[in-house]
Amino acid sequence: MGAYNPASYHNGSVWPHDNALIATGLLRYGFVAEAQRISSALLEAAEYSNGRLPELFCGFSRNQYARTLWHA
Repeated sequence: MGAYNPASYHNGSVWPHDNALIATGLLRYGFVAEAQRISSALLEAAEYSNGRLPELFCGFSRNQYARTLWHA
């Protein structure tokens, strides 16, 4: 998509609460492995911010930044 920007608030960011709803829907329709993948990723992401998820994630790979940046 031409408007995609990984650092854009509405045109590229990933919203944890939306992904929680997606995981719920996947589970409801029998896509257990897919729901587990999303849920596990959200829990893993929460480890980077002291157990709390941010409002959104930017589209940069975690490999680009040191873990210590998340605890600044």
